[in-house]
Amino acid sequence: MKKDEALQVMRLLKVAQKLGREAGEKQYHKLLGEGDKWVVKDDMDEGKEVGRMLDLCGIGMLNVPGNGKIARAFKMLATKKPISHDLGYEGMTIYKSSKGYALLLGLTQRQEYSVNEEAVCTVSGYLNSQELECSWRCNID
Repeated sequence: MKKDEALQVMRLLKVAQKLGREAGEKQYHKLLGEGDKWVVKDDMDEGKEVGRMLDLCGIGMLNVPGNGKIARAFKMLATKKPISHDLGYEGMTIYKSSKGYALLLGLTQRQEYSVNEEAVCTVSGYLNSQELECSWRCNID
């Protein structure tokens, strides 16, 4: 991979990051409009209500193949030599996982499952439409 191609991948990642943040923010505002869905109770204190939640807690994750364009672009542009598992680049991080690489784009600062799901789904869809292989998943936290 040449440096100009790696920089183009990073530009597309920035666009994906922006789209993901916007999608997550839109979902968050939708949840705010709907109001609380869950009551949090302290089972050690006779079920006393200690908070409320808009949605279940959850995290979203993006995965990219180790031999794909995204991982190769990070490796090309990494400032640390030799390249470590943490290849930070302009607020984005990629690190080796059991299934290739995990891509962190700092999409939301929220814990709501549907907010994170909307963000990573949007990013993955955009990147795949740009022929940059990416998958996503969410877990209840």
